[in-house]
Amino acid sequence: MANSIQPRYTAVVQPDLFYRHSDTAPPMGLLLAAAMGLIAGIVGAFAYAYLEVWIPIVYLNILLTTGFGAGVGLSTAFGAKLGNVRSSKVVIIIACATTLIAYYLCWIVWAKAILDRDVPDHTVTLGLLLRSPGDLYYLISALNGVGTWAIGHGTSAQNVSGIFLTLVWIIEAGVIFTCSVLAAKFFANARIFCEGCSVWGEKEAELRLTAPGDSLAVRRSLEAHDFSYLLSLPKVAAGAYHKWATLHEKCSICGKLNAISIIERTVKVEKKKKKMVEKRLLHRLLVHPQEVEQLRNWNAPAAVEPSEPAPGSDWTTTA
Repeated sequence: MANSIQPRYTAVVQPDLFYRHSDTAPPMGLLLAAAMGLIAGIVGAFAYAYLEVWIPIVYLNILLTTGFGAGVGLSTAFGAKLGNVRSSKVVIIIACATTLIAYYLCWIVWAKAILDRDVPDHTVTLGLLLRSPGDLYYLISALNGVGTWAIGHGTSAQNVSGIFLTLVWIIEAGVIFTCSVLAAKFFANARIFCEGCSVWGEKEAELRLTAPGDSLAVRRSLEAHDFSYLLSLPKVAAGAYHKWATLHEKCSICGKLNAISIIERTVKVEKKKKKMVEKRLLHRLLVHPQEVEQLRNWNAPAAVEPSEPAPGSDWTTTA
């Protein structure tokens, strides 16, 4: 059944088939993004540095490293969202800048914390290290030469120093910046934005659950705004182990901006534990409100109750 409705996107400034941000970056939004990122970076730098020095547990340090980077990136993106910044590239650039400042501050706080722990009668202050990058570099070089933590226990413990410690620091920096960028990118792209109403869209909601079909066929038909193939797929229950989920996003004010996505969801059994694996087949195709209603109200076969995966199988399709 070919759909004859001609889509009209009155709330979208670009004529694209798929939704994308307009790359608009209001000055106030840039300031909010930078401010939120810096606040999170300053707080995170102190917390990360002191916890790493005084609680030297490897697994905790790994969580702290990823959390520090992700926290700065998310905070930056949150500020950008408050300021209606619709450019992922701009958000990532600001996240990198705020992370760099936070990372530098973290070195200052960390070096001071090491001195507090190992040399209680020192006279070095945070202000001195902040004002004098040369002194900070000298101090870090000295700490790199002797090491600040050890591998092993008791008399067999050996301090990690020199090249190996430098490599650890490089990896640590890479994790922090990578987590910051990924978190900022994810949050910046989490919602659509209605240019006509100047508001962010609603969170993705499930429109329908169907048995899986041909991913290439459904993409080609939907790009032509022909919904017959997707509507021909039988509905399945929410607990089905292999299914397609059609997701819907819209502007909550005007309702004219609508986008649908299709995700393939597969439950795999690994070591007797169920794991949900998702694969996005279609991402934010712009559709007309009437097309959304057609997908929502189409009378498809009744849902089938899910069955447990057969022993030794990755998934079971219920349709």
